[in-house]
Amino acid sequence: MIFKENDMGSDIFMISSGMVKIYKNSEDGKSYEIAHFNATEFFGEMSFLDNVFRSANAVAASHTQLIGLNEDSFKRFSARYPSAAFRFLKNITLENQKRLRLSNEKLVKNYGELLKAHDSLTENRNFLYNVIGNSSEIIIVLDPQEKTIIFNSGAETSLKIKAAELIGKHIEILFYENQYQTIINELSSVKSIYNREIHIRAFDGKKLITNFSAFILNPQKGNNGDGIVIMAHNITEKKVLERQIMQNDKMILLGKTVSEIVHDIKNPLTVISLARDCIFFRFEDLHDEEFEKDVKQLDESVARIQKIISNTLDFVKVVPSFQDSINLCNIIQNSIAHSKANKKAEIVKIIFEDMLPDINIIGNASQLEQVFVNLITNAIYAIPVSNGGMVKISMSRRKNRIFIDISDTGCGMNEDVLANIFEPFFTTKPAGEGTGLGLSICQAIIAQHKGEISCKSKVGEGSVFTVSFPY
Repeated sequence: MIFKENDMGSDIFMISSGMVKIYKNSEDGKSYEIAHFNATEFFGEMSFLDNVFRSANAVAASHTQLIGLNEDSFKRFSARYPSAAFRFLKNITLENQKRLRLSNEKLVKNYGELLKAHDSLTENRNFLYNVIGNSSEIIIVLDPQEKTIIFNSGAETSLKIKAAELIGKHIEILFYENQYQTIINELSSVKSIYNREIHIRAFDGKKLITNFSAFILNPQKGNNGDGIVIMAHNITEKKVLERQIMQNDKMILLGKTVSEIVHDIKNPLTVISLARDCIFFRFEDLHDEEFEKDVKQLDESVARIQKIISNTLDFVKVVPSFQDSINLCNIIQNSIAHSKANKKAEIVKIIFEDMLPDINIIGNASQLEQVFVNLITNAIYAIPVSNGGMVKISMSRRKNRIFIDISDTGCGMNEDVLANIFEPFFTTKPAGEGTGLGLSICQAIIAQHKGEISCKSKVGEGSVFTVSFPY
């Protein structure tokens, strides 16, 4: 080592033989070379001229011999050989000018390369921002304080909210219950989450099923690093389609099974009915209150079995045998009249907003009446006895479809029940009060009419069934 950076010194050195490297130390402890000098060249002239601290380190790169000249020795040299001292200073000045010129050329070249690199970086950054911004995927970037700094167009489209409304804000509202905090806690531990099925809440109230991923940028910085990147692919339609395919498969299998067993049930039922009549007439002299009660119970059981068979046959025969132009308002009014036969309907207010009286569709009247009677009856059943309650039916037209909403002020359903209401044999009614075929039959009939049915419900706030048909 000849001298170190920040050493105080005014010596200038000329190399007799060997080589000297000049280098600087960076903040991270690494060193990088800035110059090297060979025999007959000199270094250290800056401190020699203005007595400043050394700006770099100098070290002999091999066996090296130096001639050193300090202020005192240069004074003596100048007094004795003034002409030589002048030429020496002149040579130092020329050498410094040469080095300065080379440094300027390097600076200009480096500056040009830096500009090119900056332009390329800006172009790449803009390209990346365009890719992120215009992606159809949901992409959200949070800063280390978990506030939104990027909310792309895919997120706007899927979540039904403008980026400006969420930039600088937290996004817990997009997640259900404590799901957001669970994700953040997991990220703080494992730093990344990939391909997780997570439900996200859109601002129009719809639930999105997403293939969810998230990771921390530069996690080595601790906490949330430089921020959190969230990416989610909306797979709701895919999941719905998969569910519909499964449902169709179940319906096909169920239809085949039902068609095979219905006739096997009818035969012994006929025998039971004949045996009942035979017993009734043969023991006519023994009729008393208990006998009448037993016979009545037998009649009710037979009637119930016949009703189950009838419902089951309706389920098998979901394809309308005849379709014609029918008035939807008339269908709904007839369905309301049939539903009022239910004793509970006496305490429930049924309101029908006949906003579109002249709407006709192609369909089977009796089958669609079956659908609406079922939906209205279910709505009535959902209203507690102690609560007068109301069932409201309204119609609207949007684009090329007719929508019928059937809402109630009943007890509502939780998410687990709501997810299964169209499953065959699923029912929330007590044992003996429902077969669970009603809504699955309704869905099948509506599908055969090229329609759709959906439901929104919240515990304690009631339910809304929406049926739509092409128009």
